[in-house]
Amino acid sequence: MADKKRDDALVSIAKYSHLGLVLPAGALVGWLVGYGIDHLTHTTWVRLVGLALGIIAGFYDLIRAAVQMGKE
Repeated sequence: MADKKRDDALVSIAKYSHLGLVLPAGALVGWLVGYGIDHLTHTTWVRLVGLALGIIAGFYDLIRAAVQMGKE
C-alpha cells in the first residue's frame, strides 16, 4: 500500500514538473533553432521568430496538458 502511494506521488510530481518546464523548454528550443538558422543565413531576425514560435508551442502544450489534467 505504501508503494502505491509513493508511485502516485511520483506520478503527480512528474505531471506538475512537466507543466513548469514545457514553456521555458519550448522557448529555448525555438530560440536555438532560430539562432542556428540566423548563423547559416547571416541574418539577425530569425531567432526572434523562432523564439516567438517556441513560446507559442510552449503555451499550446501547457494549455493542452492543463486541460488534460483537469479532466482526470
